[in-house]
Amino acid sequence: MKCPFVIKICTKCKKILVVNEINFRKKKDGKYGCHSRCKICQKELDKEYRKNNIEEIRKKDKDRYQREKEKRKEYHKIYRNEHKEELKEKNKIYRNEHKEELKEKKKIYYENNKERILNRQKKYYEDNPEIAFNNAQKRRHKLKNQGRGITK
Repeated sequence: MKCPFVIKICTKCKKILVVNEINFRKKKDGKYGCHSRCKICQKELDKEYRKNNIEEIRKKDKDRYQREKEKRKEYHKIYRNEHKEELKEKNKIYRNEHKEELKEKKKIYYENNKERILNRQKKYYEDNPEIAFNNAQKRRHKLKNQGRGITK
């Protein structure tokens, strides 16, 4: 009688498991196309390795980020252009669901960066006097039409 599936013993925990993507990670040159350790054991080993070599891993990640920065930037730019409406809708939903949190974050940011924000606004209005003039006109018109708060 022939078995319809292949079984394998994990070299670390010695459990007998069916060879599939649920129990073992893929490995082209491994027997049956998978690793010799089950996913659970391999995950534990990966955690331990990361814990012992965190500085080296961070350095490699930083180097990879710098190498692929432009490629990622281009990819994200294309993605945003292709999914403009979808992203707009997601952002709108997020803003509606997290109104209070965002309001609080904006308030904190403003308090921490008040000088910088005011300087940026001042510079913007100096660079764009027509916009400053138009905004002042709108404000004056609104106040004029509003009256003094007492109606006849």
